[in-house]
Amino acid sequence: MFRFTFAAQYYVNHNILDCKVHTTVLLLGGNLGPVAAHFEKAERLLRPVLEIRDRSSIHRTAPWRMPGAPPFLNQAWCCRTRLAPNELLTKLQAVEQKLGRVPQTGAGYQNRPLDIDIIFYEDRIMDEPGLKIPHPEMTRRHFVLAPMAEIVPNYPHPQLNKSVKTLLREIE
Repeated sequence: MFRFTFAAQYYVNHNILDCKVHTTVLLLGGNLGPVAAHFEKAERLLRPVLEIRDRSSIHRTAPWRMPGAPPFLNQAWCCRTRLAPNELLTKLQAVEQKLGRVPQTGAGYQNRPLDIDIIFYEDRIMDEPGLKIPHPEMTRRHFVLAPMAEIVPNYPHPQLNKSVKTLLREIE
């Protein structure tokens, strides 16, 4: 059964919620501090607005374009939410910051205790400043596709009309 613990908030501030429940696929990653513990804390903090339906195992991966950086841990979540994409992004970023993420300054990638990306939000395609769905780099990143293939192998990319498992095979 699907329940949200913030029903009262809906009536007080219904403009942040959508009446429909949406499926979204998120990717968590980090390489600083107790990353697996950060994933667990993020789940607790997001519980009022996000129901995790399935999660991949935790993958240890080499840093992407960050020579000499410590390895990352990554995990994919398939979730349901009533939040619209922009509101979901705002909640995810607040959790990242609460768990120690410092907003990025400058170009390039940086070490981080927690990063949560929206990879898919149903079959929605968005290209706005700060929010692109599906995630534009996902098709080139094994560390994104491998965890996702565990839990949503047949999820179709809305622009490419290819499943996650097909996209993963293409880069292996």
